[in-house]
Amino acid sequence: MKSFLRWSVLSAALLVIAGGTAWTQGQAVSQPATKVGVVNVGLLFTKYQKAINFKKELEGDLAPLKGEAEKIKTIMQQHQEWIKKNGLADPGQKEKSEKALRDGQRALEDLDLQARKLIGKKQEAQLVQLYKEIQAAVQSYGQQTGYHVIFAYGDPPDADLFTFGNINRKMSGMDMGGLVPFYVQNGLDVSNDVLQRLNYTYQQAGGASSPATGTVPAQFTNQQK
Repeated sequence: MKSFLRWSVLSAALLVIAGGTAWTQGQAVSQPATKVGVVNVGLLFTKYQKAINFKKELEGDLAPLKGEAEKIKTIMQQHQEWIKKNGLADPGQKEKSEKALRDGQRALEDLDLQARKLIGKKQEAQLVQLYKEIQAAVQSYGQQTGYHVIFAYGDPPDADLFTFGNINRKMSGMDMGGLVPFYVQNGLDVSNDVLQRLNYTYQQAGGASSPATGTVPAQFTNQQK
């Protein structure tokens, strides 16, 4: 009897949590259905115009080091080709070319270290800023459109999602306890709506416009007045 009563109470509690019908003083009270959405942060971090501009800025900072690295790689390639064609005929020059390859590899490692020091802190600050802005945009969108919870997931946009690498990445995430949406009903993935808002707000604040910016949804415009 006690076991039956415990399960009855548990069932009633689950009904209330699930947004079903709860009973209060003998009367049925309809609970609002929970509205759940998902958002692809991979799309937002890739196509948010501020993120695009940040990436270009970092690429500009790294351009001199990248140019130097390309020169070193070109010289290393020449030595590798010489060894392949003439190494047996000229052991002395082969030894010099092998040393040049080792020196070139060390030079590339030094350039990599310089690059990390050059942009490390800046990249970290940019990532934190973008994350905060994206999280705030998702929260604002959810509040204004009636969502109770929006889960984030990460998929590379405009890419084949069924490659081994991408599937293995998702499986690794699930192994660590992460959630991966397998099915999302039309209208519940809010990624493009949030992206549109982010780009609109960025443009209004004086950021560079882009083809992805477009116009902001009418409902958002109305709520901002």
